Amino acid sequence: MLSHWGSRVTEAPSIKLRIPRAELSSCSLFDVTPNAAAKWAEDLPLTNAKLMSRGLLKATWELNRIDMPADQRLAILDSLRRSVYTALNSLATYFLNQPLSLPAEAREMYELADNLAKQMTTGYTLVAVQAIQQRGRFQSGSPAKITCEGLHRAISMAGRRFLQTLQLYKPLERGSWLEVNQLYLLCERQQLADIKVTDELEGTCTVKARFTQICLLGSCRPNQLRQKDLPLVYRQFYEQRELCHLLPANSGEGLFIVDLGSDSAPTYNSDSEIASDLGAQHRYLFLEPLTTRFREHINYIRHRPNKSIVEPNKETILSGDVLEHLVSSLGQVNIRGFSRTQVAGAMCIVVGLASVHFHIAGERIFERVLQEGSSREPTHTSDVAAFLHRHDADQSPSNHNNGNNDDDLTDEIGDEAYSQERSRKARIAPDDDLSSAELNRRYPKHRVRIINSSTGGYCLEWSSALPRSVKTGDVVGLCEEGSDEWVIATIRWVSQLENAKTLIGVSLLSPSAYAFGAQTIKKLGEVSDPVRVLLLPEIALTGTPQTLITPRLGFKEFQKISLVQGNQNHYAQLQRQVSSTPSYSQFSFRYMQQLKDVMADEHGILDKNPFNAVWHYL
Repeated sequence: MLSHWGSRVTEAPSIKLRIPRAELSSCSLFDVTPNAAAKWAEDLPLTNAKLMSRGLLKATWELNRIDMPADQRLAILDSLRRSVYTALNSLATYFLNQPLSLPAEAREMYELADNLAKQMTTGYTLVAVQAIQQRGRFQSGSPAKITCEGLHRAISMAGRRFLQTLQLYKPLERGSWLEVNQLYLLCERQQLADIKVTDELEGTCTVKARFTQICLLGSCRPNQLRQKDLPLVYRQFYEQRELCHLLPANSGEGLFIVDLGSDSAPTYNSDSEIASDLGAQHRYLFLEPLTTRFREHINYIRHRPNKSIVEPNKETILSGDVLEHLVSSLGQVNIRGFSRTQVAGAMCIVVGLASVHFHIAGERIFERVLQEGSSREPTHTSDVAAFLHRHDADQSPSNHNNGNNDDDLTDEIGDEAYSQERSRKARIAPDDDLSSAELNRRYPKHRVRIINSSTGGYCLEWSSALPRSVKTGDVVGLCEEGSDEWVIATIRWVSQLENAKTLIGVSLLSPSAYAFGAQTIKKLGEVSDPVRVLLLPEIALTGTPQTLITPRLGFKEFQKISLVQGNQNHYAQLQRQVSSTPSYSQFSFRYMQQLKDVMADEHGILDKNPFNAVWHYL
């Protein structure tokens, strides 16, 4: 049963959709006809996103409060729909690729986009509801067709709204999942879920396929994906829709359970008691064909590392890092393996390979590391848990901030700046005597509050605006305030809370590290320009071997490299790639004792003239 805002109908079975009352008799912007609406939309100021969006928001808000036939409402909304998508795309440029704690203007643009998408969803919901209610009064056209198109467009717009909210790592508005679940349940009850609907803007598919696409977006741990990757992932779920199956509770099984009567995303099918109590409102998500396809693409990428998923149109879609994340999140039950401990305290964090390298090296710039080595040897902690235990023993927060200002932010701390640095030769800069203020600007520390900890990592509250370059997958360094011992970690997820607080989850990689430069060894002994790498030592207690953290590009398995630190020069060969993110790769490696061992494997030229092998090093 449907209800108006401010009223509830408790008859069973019920569809829990809320729709506005018809309080207006006309629209103040145009006559309530499709032609008048289309003509009005043509005159909208396309170059002024805010003004255009406000006009569309006012129009849709008024239309949702005017009583009219369902087919007329559908035609009017469709005449505005392309303009709405143009406005949403324009608004997105203001709040995407911004600091995650949005500035005031960006926040205003996001709220405008969210409200516009919400009003369009409501409008198309009204189309479907009224087509069902007015089916006996239709003079022409099919009420079933109009209902199906209205539900398809409503769910599509809800998915667009979900996507832009998740890109900002914000929680979805309360009731959002209930609305989309109930829209799909209504579609099933009208036996319209498997009818294909033409959609030039979002892509032609059935309502079931569109709803499944949204379910996958909510199930793939989106707060662990980067902002720019989420639209590609969402689109890929559409492209691979034939491999995703939404099944009745009594006819199959799947990794996820969808409760169409709840205000929640799909949940893992890990509780046998819940699975045994599934009813008519539950569905299974069976995704094994999809994850199998993703695994095939990962294997393809490993053999051709410069490629990603390539569809018939030859467009690059998803990287191997993202595919591995999707296989992990959609192909197996992921349950937290460690309990969390509430911790009251604070610590310093540095973000990005460049900043971590600088602080690990004793606050020395890269060129000095290459020339002189590190000013100190890092202190080894026997185990990651030992680092965490110190926080459990000290529950008092510290106010010391090492003299750094949280507002002293820079866009150059991430790996984007570092990747640009790879193109230049490492050298001692003429002005390498940089002031403390300049070093703080280039490699800033930030003070964060600890919310809780586990054996594997931390949940941290970022009290000031995040630098724009901070992203999931970044390598970070963590340090107790007042200490100079750094722990290496990676950002796993980001979450924006309703009270404007930003939480980040970091997973620990190593209790210590060494700062090195790395050169890849090419044919005939040629070497590349040195770049920053971190050597993570072996942790004997946990059986973790030593590994190297390298830039994302330029390194691959079984590559031979030279590790440089002052007068030390170690030859090594990368082995298996242990992990990777869009920011860095992590490799196991083995040392090679002599340069001749490196070159002997290349072309066998050493036996003829050993000096040829080392000539390029002289």
